[in-house]
Amino acid sequence: MSPGDIRSVNLELLKRDDTPYDIPPGRTKLAVRKRVRRVPDGDLQRLFEEFPIEQPLRNQCALRFHAVAGNHFFPDANHRTAVTTLREIITQNALDEYVTWPTEPLVDAIKESNGFGRQ
Repeated sequence: MSPGDIRSVNLELLKRDDTPYDIPPGRTKLAVRKRVRRVPDGDLQRLFEEFPIEQPLRNQCALRFHAVAGNHFFPDANHRTAVTTLREIITQNALDEYVTWPTEPLVDAIKESNGFGRQ
């Protein structure tokens, strides 16, 4: 997976009609697409170069998710981009037993990280 692949995942999420992509007021999809394309390759490349591969797989998955979602590289869909790219990395490395995660804990984690699950 390359920086361009991560960017492409986010652009695909922007195109989809079945999941919302938050377009800021006064902006168009075209303007958002241009902004996504301007995310520097170097910023995304650091996800690979500085990744702690000596960590257990579970920790690597959590760190990968946090690195993509937490850095907010894109205007929206950072969590979905993180999940999609993480699943692709797992599939590419023949770790398919980890791909079929239940979605409910994932949705809860996203809500919590966005502040929606806090009392």
